[in-house]
Amino acid sequence: WQAHDRFLLPEKRAIGFVFQGQHLFPHLSVRDNLLFALKRQHRRSPISLENIIESFELGPLLNQKGALLSGGESQRAAIARVIINGPKIILMDEPLASLDYPAKQRILNCLNILKEEFQIPILYVSHQWDEITQIADEVQYIDAGVITHKGDIARMSTSFELGLYNGDSAAAVIYCRVVSHDSKYGLTQLEFEGNDLFVSRLNQSPGQTVRLRISATDTSIVSERPKASSILNILETSVDDIFTEDMTTLVRLRCGSQNLLARITRKSSDSMAIAKGQRMFAQIKTTSLMRQSHEP
Repeated sequence: WQAHDRFLLPEKRAIGFVFQGQHLFPHLSVRDNLLFALKRQHRRSPISLENIIESFELGPLLNQKGALLSGGESQRAAIARVIINGPKIILMDEPLASLDYPAKQRILNCLNILKEEFQIPILYVSHQWDEITQIADEVQYIDAGVITHKGDIARMSTSFELGLYNGDSAAAVIYCRVVSHDSKYGLTQLEFEGNDLFVSRLNQSPGQTVRLRISATDTSIVSERPKASSILNILETSVDDIFTEDMTTLVRLRCGSQNLLARITRKSSDSMAIAKGQRMFAQIKTTSLMRQSHEP
């Protein structure tokens, strides 16, 4: 955009930008903030104003002034305003940095709907690895201004090279195929690398691909398949790699062509004598699976 032979004025570049802080017009209502962007569209947005209001749950807020909104409400409205402006790409600079966990999750859910339904590219910058595993398809890791690692999120989410696994941030991103729905128990059966996985009922139709984010703390491992267990999801895997930090051990498990992560205590790791190549059964609670739909 700044080359001599094709320079474009900033207002002509059709780029949406979402800041860390909330940048609504404080004296205007949410509705008027959205209409301000609608009247100045870069191009006709593929998303109607009504769809954006519904997707970002702004209906109850339309008549409220920007100055009176909470941080999460204001950021949802700010992102919606960017989208209705008709950008070709959206740049987000730590858009959730100042929000509490519930507000973050609400906006991440909205952004995933935006991605899958409306196919608007998003360049998302964040220091929070848990946000990245929930929203990204491709990742570039930058250290001191240099791209040191890059790749698809399924591979990057289980890479030990990044060292981003403090607390509950370690999570594997996997892809599954919808097999069927069980209305009696409110479950959906998925196929994952030849195994059955059960999650809470999804809206996707059989045959569609869904993306799951499975926290390492929600995965336990046993050396023998349990004969009777309340856990529905038990997968045969092999130990691909092991990373020990302080009093816990992070185990990367290979299942077909995809990986899982399990965080266990160092004592458990030592008592089970876990080693690379060892057969293990991963147990994942159905209620812990975080669904993120994905259309290939």
